[in-house]
Amino acid sequence: MNLPQELLDKIIDYLPFYPWEHIRNCSLVAKSWVRPCQRRLFEFVWIYERNLRSWLDNISPTNVELLGHVRLLSYNVSNVTPRGEVIEPERRLDYLRNFLPSFRQLRSFIWFSAPIPWLPQQIEIFSAFQHTLSYLCLWNSNVTTNALVTLLNYFPNLTSLGLNNLSYHITHEPILPLSRPSLERLEVTKPDDGKMDDLGLFDELSQLGLQLGEVHVSHRGAKHVLAAFGASAQRLTLLSARRRVYNPPEFCPMDPRMTRHNSFTDVDGPLTLSHCRELRELEIRVWHLGTVELNLISSITSMNIQKISLTSSLGFEGFSADHTYWTQLDNSLCRLANKSRRKLEMVFGEVEAGARDTKPDFQKYIPRFIEKGRVRVVDKAGKAIVYCSDE
Repeated sequence: MNLPQELLDKIIDYLPFYPWEHIRNCSLVAKSWVRPCQRRLFEFVWIYERNLRSWLDNISPTNVELLGHVRLLSYNVSNVTPRGEVIEPERRLDYLRNFLPSFRQLRSFIWFSAPIPWLPQQIEIFSAFQHTLSYLCLWNSNVTTNALVTLLNYFPNLTSLGLNNLSYHITHEPILPLSRPSLERLEVTKPDDGKMDDLGLFDELSQLGLQLGEVHVSHRGAKHVLAAFGASAQRLTLLSARRRVYNPPEFCPMDPRMTRHNSFTDVDGPLTLSHCRELRELEIRVWHLGTVELNLISSITSMNIQKISLTSSLGFEGFSADHTYWTQLDNSLCRLANKSRRKLEMVFGEVEAGARDTKPDFQKYIPRFIEKGRVRVVDKAGKAIVYCSDE
């Protein structure tokens, strides 16, 4: 089959990545199919303990053409190899070191449990993708402020940063200046049993003048992160915990569903968005409907708010249309719609596929706000519109 290369590239791009064997089989069709299939197969690469030996034995670190296809690299070698070899923290980058010069088009680098090089002679190991990297994500790493600042300064086109479950070490050396004034996005994720010793890092980054357009943060440490960066953030995504609270909210003492709700208050006090003056979009992902999202929405003071998204894993059928929950939500949305400079949109994330056949009638749930703003219900993936109030 002799197809033009541009058409062949388009066909391969439409193939689903999983199962990857389909793409591998396509590479056997003809010689002209090999390169586009390799480009697709090596676009996203995950290296971890189980496949480390296979990677080292089968991929040449000098194969610039092959490794040049990699756009996302996730490197998670933190414990032992399949052969039982213990990998010490200071050696976890050694396995990858010879490959790094060949990742010349790398866009995203997800990095687990490895020491962060920050001295000039150390950080040059990333020189091959210094100007292509736009997303850096650190997981379970030991970090100092200077090490992180050095990384931020080294990648001039970095727009998004993930700092997840870090161990922060305070040093007594002068803190380096930050060459970049802002990033588009910061992600901070902490497991329920994760570390909480890196909060001082966010204070120091804020004091260095770092501003963020978007903050994506889980419940643990959310108050601290937003205190540091919330004033400049225009978009917030908040993920609450799945927790059991034995004292139900006062406004629905007889509703057993409300005895389990999501909490942003179990770590460092209640969370408020009153200082987020530039806030335009807010997304809240909860397990159960409860007081958390009501309190967050009612605390908004930004006059630029234009979109609020609420996703509940168990759906919105927990309360009847005349329940106090919907009355409070309706009141808060109307207050925001009255003072916002833009038409306010409320988006409800759809429940799990096949969970139920009927959808909430938001004409009954939040009738006053529908007259002022716009309501949409989207599917689980957030792509298809299930309901729109102005259609």
